[in-house]
Amino acid sequence: MKHKTNIAALVLMTLAVASQAQQARIETPMSTGPGGFTLTVSTPPGDGPYDFAKNKGPKINTIAGNTYGEVLFGGNVPNSPTGVLNYMVSVYRDDKANERGKPYTAENIALDIIKHEGFVGKAVPFNCPANNIDVKNEMVCYRMAGTSVFDKKPMNELRSAVTVVAVSIKNNTMGYAFIGLAIEKNTQLFDKDPSQTIKNADGASAGMFRNSRLTLN
Repeated sequence: MKHKTNIAALVLMTLAVASQAQQARIETPMSTGPGGFTLTVSTPPGDGPYDFAKNKGPKINTIAGNTYGEVLFGGNVPNSPTGVLNYMVSVYRDDKANERGKPYTAENIALDIIKHEGFVGKAVPFNCPANNIDVKNEMVCYRMAGTSVFDKKPMNELRSAVTVVAVSIKNNTMGYAFIGLAIEKNTQLFDKDPSQTIKNADGASAGMFRNSRLTLN
């Protein structure tokens, strides 16, 4: 009897360890340099890190005092042969952003991402997750879904959902955004019911927002 009990306990421990391994997250620090901030991005295990063009990442560049960085982890949606889910983060810093007339407000950051993802005029604001950021900030959130359009050409061969949580700090001179991008290659499936694709995008951005950490340099 004791032998059977020990085996049962061992099985439960093995399952627990396997579950923890599946839930382990990857942490990727993104720094905007001295006087700026470091965002330690937390994502589930996935393919990456890349930049948004799928080159090796993360990518962080500073040009004429303006710092921009991006990182992407991707992978297939579990139990879906046609779904893809990307976890994307961008960081921004320009100490003279207000002087240049291009402040990094949360709204401006979000609008830049909406344009990048091909949903200009089609994004819908929604109530952001509970604000867990210690630094004084401004935050906006947008959700968009359907057929993205680039240079007036719709991407009819696939459908996508994008959820953006954009944050501005330090008097609109710095900011960052968490972007969940869910792609569905089965257009008929999406057109019939887009809710699961939208849910995947929501979960990706919310998970990064909830688990990532911000520190001032």
